[in-house]
Amino acid sequence: MRNLLKVFIVLFVIVGQANAQSAYRFKFNDGPFSNWFIGAGVGPQVYFGDHDRQADLQDRITTGYQLYVGNWFTPDIGARVSVDGFKIKGLTQAIAGHDVHSTGELYDAQDQLYKQEFNYYKIHADVVFNIMNYFYSYQADRFYSFVPYAGIGVMSVVDEPKATRLSFNLGAMNDFRINDNFDIVIDVRGNLVGDGMDGEYGGRKFEGMFNSTIGLKYTFN
Repeated sequence: MRNLLKVFIVLFVIVGQANAQSAYRFKFNDGPFSNWFIGAGVGPQVYFGDHDRQADLQDRITTGYQLYVGNWFTPDIGARVSVDGFKIKGLTQAIAGHDVHSTGELYDAQDQLYKQEFNYYKIHADVVFNIMNYFYSYQADRFYSFVPYAGIGVMSVVDEPKATRLSFNLGAMNDFRINDNFDIVIDVRGNLVGDGMDGEYGGRKFEGMFNSTIGLKYTFN
């Protein structure tokens, strides 16, 4: 956890330096709502818990949803706040009655594994970095933009036993321009949370999740 915090601090320093440089290279819209954007997406997600690797991957994939709002401070540096969530599927082991979030459906009798489901939501703040605008200059009509980001937030399980953990995430938005306001966005991201998010403690420090969504983003001009 301490090392991840150090990495996150370094990322903010790098972003801050890039922001200072880019402010002198571009002129950007300065209207009251300019450079704000909102977006939503939907797509597959998979969780990596203590016993999940013992299940077939296709049995663990669920649909996740995403809603976010953000602002571009310059054409290459911005920030957003995102809410993700819905349902996670995996496996839980019924040893000493610890079949946490079990659906009651037996998956593997030999290892006492049951199917697992629980609902969650995740709120995180991200620093976003438009690679194309930074290295190739700002173009308002660019068709494709690669926008990596790093963020921190919290992830919470809403079903009993409830759990809340600090969440660290890395990802990238792939923006495909439709017109001056709308983009199709393919967002690919992964995040780490502390052990026990799924209600089980397997001795590892972290559990994780992979998400991919496709959706629309609206930018105010």
